[in-house]
Amino acid sequence: MMVKRLIFFFACLCPLSCYCQAQENRLTTTDTVVTSSEGVKVKVQFGILKVPENRDAAHSRLIDIHFALMKTTSAGITPPLIYLEGGGSPSSWQAKDPHYLTDWLPYLAQSDVLLIDQRGTHDRDLVYIWEGEFPTDVLVSEDKAARHYQKMATRALEVFRERGVDVTGYHLAENARDVEEVTAALGLEKFALFGYSYGTRISLMLLQALPRRISRAVLAATDGLDQSFNLPADADAHFAKLSAMVAADTALSRDIPDLAALLRQVMQNLKNEPVEVTVTHPLTGTSHQILVGPLGLALILRMDMDDATDIPVIPRLLYSLSKGNTKILRWFVQKRIVYFLAVPANGLSQGIESGVAPNRRQKIRRQAHSSLFGNSVNFPFYLVLDTWPKTREPLISYVDTLTVPVLFISGELDARTPPSQAQEIRKRYPSSAHLVVENAGHEQLLSHPEIKKRVMQFLNGKGLKDEQIHAGSILFIPLTGSDLPEAHPSLE
Repeated sequence: MMVKRLIFFFACLCPLSCYCQAQENRLTTTDTVVTSSEGVKVKVQFGILKVPENRDAAHSRLIDIHFALMKTTSAGITPPLIYLEGGGSPSSWQAKDPHYLTDWLPYLAQSDVLLIDQRGTHDRDLVYIWEGEFPTDVLVSEDKAARHYQKMATRALEVFRERGVDVTGYHLAENARDVEEVTAALGLEKFALFGYSYGTRISLMLLQALPRRISRAVLAATDGLDQSFNLPADADAHFAKLSAMVAADTALSRDIPDLAALLRQVMQNLKNEPVEVTVTHPLTGTSHQILVGPLGLALILRMDMDDATDIPVIPRLLYSLSKGNTKILRWFVQKRIVYFLAVPANGLSQGIESGVAPNRRQKIRRQAHSSLFGNSVNFPFYLVLDTWPKTREPLISYVDTLTVPVLFISGELDARTPPSQAQEIRKRYPSSAHLVVENAGHEQLLSHPEIKKRVMQFLNGKGLKDEQIHAGSILFIPLTGSDLPEAHPSLE
């Protein structure tokens, strides 16, 4: 089985010489100049490369891969840098935005920067909108959520087939092939990689398949080939960190001596009697009442408790719920209700395409029974893991260690891709360093000035050592009051 997986792994990516289809018929580009917010003019080539949606299918439809090649503002002293964004999000638009373009200027002083969007991020045919009645009880329990989501996913598949969409074309191997074909079309023989979140998974596959073409790699919020399904124990460990932070806050600890105990109390209250909040349908603008039980709270926390912009209000969220106040809860439900109203074919396929190794799946099941968060850590993927159309052989194997220098970056408060995942993966990369950013969540890794400085040094050839970097303190919002120095949107 291991040999079979390794053969498949390398067969997924063909060498550059195999890129033999007529590029001139599939590639369109537009050259322009964009001025950054600092007044620096940057030459940018925007392009679209048409590729097969499913390279294994004989008559697959062609889809668009968007990219933006920003030209270096100097002589260019290092190989071009390819940036691969997190799941479901494009990045080529950043080359059009003056403020985001300014963020790329330090990198452009060293090399060209190529932003490649993931397949499907510009295709409206890949999004199904629920046509049935508004789901008023999906946040009460796992059973109710499963019934609705599985019904919605079944209908989504019917619609995708009617539209001619092949959902089995949206997986890691195809994303990696897209990168290879874009670089071939642009004549890039050697390059560096910069991956974030799901982009690290694409980067890891490229590192395995094309190590000689990659000079260096930066992996931020690392998600390994066999780590796509999260461990409930990691979510518990993360919440324990938050609980310790609250216990150390003298202003909060008087009313919340144990945040985890408060969460258990609130979840039990919601199990005994779900609360009702009013939300607005994000598409129709109509108002709906929705019941929230322990699953709803677990989902909200799972999605937002590692975002440093939301962490400050979490103690107040739980405290207010214990007092019967649902205002903050309503804001979070509004933020996340879209997950029960739409199915993105590319996002769902990419979330489950690697499968989950039997031993990891067993561990998840064992941990879910005792975890505060249960199966919510893998929502919605676990609900359709056994019924969504499968891609090819799951990519859950690595080959031997590689000598490509790799810089891993992790947020100390990242529950989705915790530092332990990077530590596990880096065993295969002896020429690696690991930066852990204190008080940084999943979303805040790339904006810290010290991180940018270290990344620049690494890409410029400097060896780095393991290091912890402080990203500032988390300032929790007081449990009561409205006249606050630091506010949160949920309190408006």
